[in-house]
Amino acid sequence: VQAGAAAVALAGGAASVFRPPPKFPTIYGSWFGDKMSADMRACISAGLRSGLTAMEVRTQALPNLDEAKFGTPTNEKFQIECARSLGLSSGPTKPQSTGKVDAGGLQKSVKRFDSNYMLVKRDPVAYANVWWAQRIAPALGSRRKIWVLLAEGRVDTSACSKLPRNFVVKPLESKDVQVTSRDAVIVVAPGVTQSWKIGYDLATNAGAPVVFLNSQLSERYSLGGPLDDVEEVYYLKPISKGFVYRAYPGGWQCILDKPDGTQEKLQEYAAGERPTLGELSQLTRSVSQEKFGAAMNDKFTNDPRMGGRM
Repeated sequence: VQAGAAAVALAGGAASVFRPPPKFPTIYGSWFGDKMSADMRACISAGLRSGLTAMEVRTQALPNLDEAKFGTPTNEKFQIECARSLGLSSGPTKPQSTGKVDAGGLQKSVKRFDSNYMLVKRDPVAYANVWWAQRIAPALGSRRKIWVLLAEGRVDTSACSKLPRNFVVKPLESKDVQVTSRDAVIVVAPGVTQSWKIGYDLATNAGAPVVFLNSQLSERYSLGGPLDDVEEVYYLKPISKGFVYRAYPGGWQCILDKPDGTQEKLQEYAAGERPTLGELSQLTRSVSQEKFGAAMNDKFTNDPRMGGRM
């Protein structure tokens, strides 16, 4: 089991070759620019150096994933960054006057969207995940062919002019996926256990490393995916009143989300110690209730006085 091998390596002194694991990211600022993706690459690189070949990297594909269907200013800003980074579009044009006035006598103005930006706007999660794959790929090596295999949905990347030349984006079930030992695999948004097994077998049978990226669906209420041989090297997941976080080779952390938009680390677990989601959620709920009461720490509201940051 590779996780056990990594633990032995660390216990034997290999930990000294690692930099300190990345700290908990800024919510939601770290989604923009390269801060969080740089942390992900650092954790993947640390895993590869310690002998890991199957790893999981997880965050929310969008800053406000729960509002993906409805849209928020933060999500729109992130969508524009994704569209630009993928080479799809520079985003919507600035609002322009239509020459018409509304019932109150105010000038009407509209944003204009080109067709490529509308691809991202209609399916922001799918394109955001391709963006995340683009961001973490350098950790797997610039000389490798990177198979980006989509476990769910289909994404038209034909207009993505800034994807790396070594990228091959295909559905996970494609019959023409031919992974070799000189390649690497990124399985995007694996959900059911079968999708994890397909991606794992494609990579390990070829002797190639594999990263499972941004799984949002689990068939079991637990940390990480369903395969024991996959190590969570970067893991950020919202839980009730907080987050669970892990950055390899560090341990799991339980983080409280506070009403003022900041976070507080409640507990960090020792290497090899693995809490359950139930334990973590119970801890954040109880501390939040004790410190702030039930009504004053709701991060899903738009009222900044009550924790909303959408």
